[in-house]
Amino acid sequence: MAVTRPALLIGGVILAAALGTAGAWLVWPRQASSPRAADTTQTKSAPALAAIPAKPETKPAAPIVIPEAAIPPEPTSAEFARAAAPPAPETPASRASEPAAAAAAAAVDWTNLPIDELRSRANADELAAMEEMARRLVQGVGVPKDQQAGAGWLLRAAQHGSAQSAFNVGVMYERGFVVERDSTRAVAWYRKAADANWPMAKHHLALMLRDGKGAPRNAPETVELLRAASRQGLAVSMFTLGDIYERGDVLPKDPAMALAWYAITAEFERQTNRGGDNALAKTAEQRAQVLRSTLLPGDLERAQQASQHEFKEIVEALQPPKPPPPLEPSALPPAALPAPALPPAQPVAEPEQPAAPPHSHSTKEQTPHPSAYRAPCPPCTTAF
Repeated sequence: MAVTRPALLIGGVILAAALGTAGAWLVWPRQASSPRAADTTQTKSAPALAAIPAKPETKPAAPIVIPEAAIPPEPTSAEFARAAAPPAPETPASRASEPAAAAAAAAVDWTNLPIDELRSRANADELAAMEEMARRLVQGVGVPKDQQAGAGWLLRAAQHGSAQSAFNVGVMYERGFVVERDSTRAVAWYRKAADANWPMAKHHLALMLRDGKGAPRNAPETVELLRAASRQGLAVSMFTLGDIYERGDVLPKDPAMALAWYAITAEFERQTNRGGDNALAKTAEQRAQVLRSTLLPGDLERAQQASQHEFKEIVEALQPPKPPPPLEPSALPPAALPAPALPPAQPVAEPEQPAAPPHSHSTKEQTPHPSAYRAPCPPCTTAF
C-alpha cells in the first residue's frame, strides 16, 4: 500500500511522532524517547546509501490537534450509541463489489459534498462518507462542532473496516478523547489497523508493547512492527529503532545497530526532503555523531554494513510493483486450431455384380470362372 509521509512534530530536542499520514486528519502528538545531549563536533560522514524512489508531492489535509481532556466526557451522544451496531455480515457479493465501490468513492470530492448528501451516504455505511462526517463534526466544518458525534462516526467507520478510523479509535482510547482511557482497548484497535497494513498503527502498537501498556512487553514484536513500518517509509519508526538499540529498553544495548538506524533516518529524511534537513534528520545525525566518536573500527564497519543492508530493504519495499514481463514467442502456448468443416458423407453405392455369361451350346467343355466354384452340397436325404 502506498503511504505518504507523516507529519512530524518536534519540540526542542524532544521527538514526537505525528499520529497520522497525509490524508489522515486526526492527529495527536505522541512523544518518542527523549534524546540525550548530542555532541555537535563533526566526525566521519554517514555511510553512503542508496537513493530512495521519488514520490509525487501531495498536499496533505490540514491536521487538527485535539487537546487532552482532564476529565473525559462519557460517550452519551445518540450518534455514538448508533455507532455500536455490529457491521453487516460479509458475503461473496459484497466482496466482489468492493473494487468498484472503492473506485467510485475515490472519484467523489468528499470535502465539498453537501452536508445532506454526505449524511445520507454516511447513513448508508459508505466508509469515506463516515470518515468525512467525523472530520467535519470534530473540526466544526460546515456543522456545529460535536466531538462526541464525530468520535461516534469514527467508531462506526472502524467497525465497518476502515484501517485509518481503527487507528484513530485506538488513539481515542489511548489519549482519553471522548471515551475513558483504556490502554487494552487502544492496543486492540491499533492491532486491527496494523493487521490492515496501516503504518502508523504499527508504530504506535510497537510503542505500547515496548512500554508494556495495555499488553505485556514484547521485544521481538516491537522490533518487527517498527521494521515493518520503516519499510513503509515511516522515518519516526527508523529513529525509534535506533533509540531502542541505544538505550537498551527492550533489547540489549547495541551501539553499532543504533548508529545504523540513526544514519538511515538522517539519510532517508534528506533524500525525501530533496537534500534539506528537518528536525528529525538533525536529531538523528547528532546522535549518530556521538556514537561514531565512541565506537571501535570493527563496530563502525558493522554499523555501515547494517545500514546499507537495511536501507536497501527500505528502498526496494518502496518501489512500485513492476509489471510482469511479456512472454517470449517460444513460451506462448500453441493456439488451438478449429477442426475443419467436412462435407456430409454420401452413401456409397454397392458395385453391381457382373452378369453371368450366356450359356454356350458348344460341346467343348468350358472352364468355369473361379467364382463359380461352390462347396459341394451334403448328400440329399430327403425322401420323395
